[in-house]
Amino acid sequence: MTKQLRFVSLGGSGEIGMNLNLYGYDDTWIMVDCGMMIDSSEGVDQIFVPEIDFLRGKKLAGLILTHAHEDHIGGITDLWLELRCPLYTTPFTAAVIRRKLTQSTIKERVPMKIQSPGGRFKVTDSFDCEFIPITHSTVESQCVVIRTPVGNIFHTGDWKLDPQPLVGKKTAKNRIQEVGQEGILAVIGDSTNAQLNGRSGSEDDVRSRLRQLILTERGRVVCTSFSSNIARLMSFITIAEEVQRSLVIIGRSLKRMVAAAQETGYLPRDLTLVSPKDAMYLPPERVLLICTGSQGESRAALSRIAEGSHPNIYLEEGDTVFFSSKVIPGNEEGIERLKHNLNKLGVRTVDEDEEFIHVSGHPCRDELKEMYGWLKPQVLIPVHGYPEHLQAHAEVGRACEIPKIIEVRNGDIVLIDSEDSHIVGSTPTSRRLRIEEDWRSRSRRNRNQKHQDKRASKDQGQSRRQSYVDRFRRR
Repeated sequence: MTKQLRFVSLGGSGEIGMNLNLYGYDDTWIMVDCGMMIDSSEGVDQIFVPEIDFLRGKKLAGLILTHAHEDHIGGITDLWLELRCPLYTTPFTAAVIRRKLTQSTIKERVPMKIQSPGGRFKVTDSFDCEFIPITHSTVESQCVVIRTPVGNIFHTGDWKLDPQPLVGKKTAKNRIQEVGQEGILAVIGDSTNAQLNGRSGSEDDVRSRLRQLILTERGRVVCTSFSSNIARLMSFITIAEEVQRSLVIIGRSLKRMVAAAQETGYLPRDLTLVSPKDAMYLPPERVLLICTGSQGESRAALSRIAEGSHPNIYLEEGDTVFFSSKVIPGNEEGIERLKHNLNKLGVRTVDEDEEFIHVSGHPCRDELKEMYGWLKPQVLIPVHGYPEHLQAHAEVGRACEIPKIIEVRNGDIVLIDSEDSHIVGSTPTSRRLRIEEDWRSRSRRNRNQKHQDKRASKDQGQSRRQSYVDRFRRR
């Protein structure tokens, strides 16, 4: 029987998040990315990861991780004990994963084969891989060239073309063009912004506008964005210093990202921070807080502040919150609820619809066309997006005259061949709930309840003391 190259997506094709892709040659498989998804449709945040029943009885040689976003690495702590394969990634992503593993139930050592950005490595003789640096909304994002006996595959991961990314390397345009000249059989590519014309924009322009806006504020300023957007974090840090505001960082995932960026040299190690406990003693016009919770997550720092349940921070009239992020489809209701709670406190909210304070990390149509002009692939397989995103990406591919376009959904099994690539079957797919996250959620609720009980007890004590004083005075 002729050996065949197959592609299967178990997550991220037909949905946003939970990206997990497989390539198989003969009896050996590799995985690219292993993500999670937050679903708030039931009114609470539920975290899901893909089921991997398809891999039972199959040999998995390695897991390649393109970058440090949760929808690409967030499933590792849930699934690695079933995968039990080495991880291939770059130093920053490895630093983030190590911090996640220390907070997980995994006690054994997870083998990591750390590659430099742009490095070349073999997972097996049939999978000779190369990272190519590309800009995105976090540092060290990498495309993956997978050289196989059948032909070369270009897996884009998440990407954009930013001329001024501020932090990290620019897109290795020359190397991508060289790989294109070598010959690309198939591109498996990011579809998130395929419906949008033009280009995604630059971090440098966002920093300039944020600086102008924050300079005019007279109350506390809160900035919320994706924790892993190191360039945006660096912009907040730079702006805080320029406008003479003390910097406060709030949120576990944010602190984890800052520590990983400091370890790998993307943020200064001598960063001066004010603790949340001390922040409220400072004049409001001298405070800039960076918080988790840009997507309205119920357990994130900003939601707790808006609900009055944060142990250290409160906001009031005259304060402003900048949502320096896009709305991930499906999170609209949670974000609106969060803004409503902030507005009830008299806090002004500003988002990307009102001001130019965010650029996407994903390619719009002009960037997609430019990439396909460099690569000239024979086959395009759109992934990473809802069906409408995948269909729009397929339209771009047809406009670029890519000979073969295969529109897939989770579970489709694609035969990739130089003669005829096509869907040859499908496998059932589903997702599993992260149970331990529910336990953590209950723990947080218990801590919040204890804090509220303690505050109520303190208020009652003050009330009793005041009554004693009043009675004494009446005597």
